[in-house]
Amino acid sequence: MIVDCSTRVFNAPEQLGREMAESLRRMTALRGTRLESTAAAHERATEPVAAALVHGFRSKLLDAAIPNEFVAEVVRSNPGRLAGIAGIDPMAPDAATQLDRAVELGLVGVSVSPSAQGFHPTHSDAMRLYARVDQL
Repeated sequence: MIVDCSTRVFNAPEQLGREMAESLRRMTALRGTRLESTAAAHERATEPVAAALVHGFRSKLLDAAIPNEFVAEVVRSNPGRLAGIAGIDPMAPDAATQLDRAVELGLVGVSVSPSAQGFHPTHSDAMRLYARVDQL
């Protein structure tokens, strides 16, 4: 069985942050390709695998957000094969609220990215989020 543990889907490249969006535009222009990251494109791309984790992404530092609500919507389209992972920025003042909402949405894990979110992995705010996730 093949499981893809790290997939992302988004409506617009800007959801990955301004710099990443520009980089993707340049790359696709150079290659003469078209970027498609819709739920339908994600379904086609993950067809060969038995299961896939779909990650949200949130970074105040990069001004990026793939909403957890969108991830939950994508996962609902194929709940037997897809599982949603909440993207939470531990440095955001509403990180605990984001976690509560992720649980309500039925997401099954949390993804953080210290380098993309600009924090040390043991920052006190991150540790509080980890502790809450551990409780849940």
